[in-house]
Amino acid sequence: MSQPRTFTAADLSKVLGQAGSRLGRKIAAYLIGGCAMTFMGKKIVTKDIDIVFGSAADAKDFASAIQLVGFRYVLRPSIGYNALGASAIMEDSRGMRFDIFDRQVCRALEISEAMKARAPPVSEL
Repeated sequence: MSQPRTFTAADLSKVLGQAGSRLGRKIAAYLIGGCAMTFMGKKIVTKDIDIVFGSAADAKDFASAIQLVGFRYVLRPSIGYNALGASAIMEDSRGMRFDIFDRQVCRALEISEAMKARAPPVSEL
């Protein structure tokens, strides 16, 4: 069995910047899990990007933007991924994967205004 591909903060910043440049408007995105830990310097690499948006429109617009940089919808996610409740799961040819959430993660945790206020900015992409 092969090891899953991993990505550094620089890899993630590059893709997020490319996607951000294709958005027609500014949107706020909240990184959680291993990706957030990578940007905070708590992890060296991550295998996926868990990203939460404040609305369905923001999640949809982001999904459209990353399609323009080579990501495609994962049409048949594993049973475990179905439990996450992601609004979309998208992956590129290298195996970088975005789990895109619209306000709620794992059908339980909903991003609150207090959480948004505590979130440190990574950058404006």
